[in-house]
Amino acid sequence: MMRNEFRERVEQLLQQKEINENSELSHLFRLAIQNLDRNEKYQSVMANLSQGLSLYLMTHHYQAPKSVIDFGLWIAKAPSQERGRLAFLQMLAQTLQGFR
Repeated sequence: MMRNEFRERVEQLLQQKEINENSELSHLFRLAIQNLDRNEKYQSVMANLSQGLSLYLMTHHYQAPKSVIDFGLWIAKAPSQERGRLAFLQMLAQTLQGFR
């Protein structure tokens, strides 16, 4: 996942009325944008936001706007998708090495 895609998705969430009216959720997403603006690694920002969203969901009996749930699932899948891409590249490199 690219930094820009992550930022765009967070900014899209912040444009939603339902999220802006919820001070806890809007704070989590605004903090993520601030951390990106400070040039923190987006992986760290994403991990912190994921942790914050998990805590929010637990303390609110897993009630949140659908867009927040979808976003949480999306960032949870991102690391495994990256590993999948890397595994393919490693397999390809090993195969090409075998042709030498």
